[in-house]
Amino acid sequence: NGNGRQARRHERHEKRHGLSENDSIWGDIHEASAQFMVLLIVLHVFGVALSSLMHQEKLVKSMITGNKPRHVP
Repeated sequence: NGNGRQARRHERHEKRHGLSENDSIWGDIHEASAQFMVLLIVLHVFGVALSSLMHQEKLVKSMITGNKPRHVP
């Protein structure tokens, strides 16, 4: 199991470096925050792609250049 292996590696790291339980909690919060940030990035990229397809516009190009063509009805 990948999570079990990661937990054991984490425990060995704590013992080796003399980390307290409080340090471990902050490490866990840091890891969870990093994983949450990756999730937000993936959702953002998915949202940009979906919006570009739905509105048939080159949203990424507009983000890079700062120029967005005007919509003519």
